[in-house]
Amino acid sequence: MNNLRSVPLGDVCTVVAGQHIEACLYSNQPVGSPYLTGPADFGDRIPVVSKWTESPKVFGRATDVFLTVKGAGVGKSNLGCDAAIGRQLMALRPKPEFLLQAFLFHFIRLRENAIGNLAQGATVPGIGKGDVEGLQIPLPTLLEQSRIAAILDQAEALRAKRRAALAKLDPLAQSIFFEMFGDPQSNSRRWPTAPLIDLLRIPLRNGLSPSEAGAVAGRVLTLSAITRGAFDCSAWKEARFHTSPPSDQVVEVEDLLICRGNGNADLVGRGHFPTEAMPGVLFPDTMIAARVDTNRWPKRFVEFVWNSPSIRQQIDRLVRTTNGTYKVNQGMLEKVLLPNPPHPMQVEFSSRLEAIAKLRLRLGFSSSHLDALFSALQHRAFRGEL
Repeated sequence: MNNLRSVPLGDVCTVVAGQHIEACLYSNQPVGSPYLTGPADFGDRIPVVSKWTESPKVFGRATDVFLTVKGAGVGKSNLGCDAAIGRQLMALRPKPEFLLQAFLFHFIRLRENAIGNLAQGATVPGIGKGDVEGLQIPLPTLLEQSRIAAILDQAEALRAKRRAALAKLDPLAQSIFFEMFGDPQSNSRRWPTAPLIDLLRIPLRNGLSPSEAGAVAGRVLTLSAITRGAFDCSAWKEARFHTSPPSDQVVEVEDLLICRGNGNADLVGRGHFPTEAMPGVLFPDTMIAARVDTNRWPKRFVEFVWNSPSIRQQIDRLVRTTNGTYKVNQGMLEKVLLPNPPHPMQVEFSSRLEAIAKLRLRLGFSSSHLDALFSALQHRAFRGEL
């Protein structure tokens, strides 16, 4: 099937543009017709209906492929369903004598970024009907399209299973904690508690503020290193400082780095241990470092508990806001109370978290490997090499 001929999508597919329905004419009550406003209603492969209208204008079909053509999600796609569609969407309706829905769906998924790059408009980026109709699509026989789509469906199913396995790991850690220690919010098993200050080998300390006028070149973490659910050692930038940075403001593995201030209150107080020492990289003044005595308090136990809902409640009560920025300080954090069950139990829990982390790493590597293989498979399929 080499040297596939390509044709404009408009030759083998009818492109149906959605139309806007006023907000007062739809609701979340299941009355009338399902209504999709845009990519916010998309699932992994099929839409998730959450709105209905009794004033539909343009209908999509279950045999269509839906494509986002306006807004931030231009190029996103889902398989179709019987629903009214808003102006952010177009329904791509294959002409059955030329094109199969499944083949078209995988083609659009492959071209997602390229379609997004066609978007124009500074305020609301978008693409027109002509842009969509002009896309060149390879056109093998219907039998060959069916074979290709089946192969890609199987590969996609494997990727979905791997993603589902990864998604189960966070609830697993929470379940293990509840099994061993009970509900931390109510402290149902009456464990003793200890303020953060008791966990420390040295006092809390703020990071160093970069300055564009500084004469000393260096590197500094960005807040995203600790605010995305896990430590990200790639989240740093070049910076300049007024003075040579002191050694106690370099990123070290025994420091729980805590977000000191942010415009998002929910991120303030989040904290993670660096996964590796980073010589020459500093933590900024928007972070506070807590040098934990890891001989008495295992890092994985501390990190898990620190980001738990029970600690979150305490921090939420402490946060203060100034000019739209939410902040905590060292004095506030020193008083935060952590559960203090027997040390052997903390060690056991940490070991179980370590096992989950290793599994996550293996699954993550496998998932990345599957993603790369799937991408290569897609390109081969639509070059006629599959």
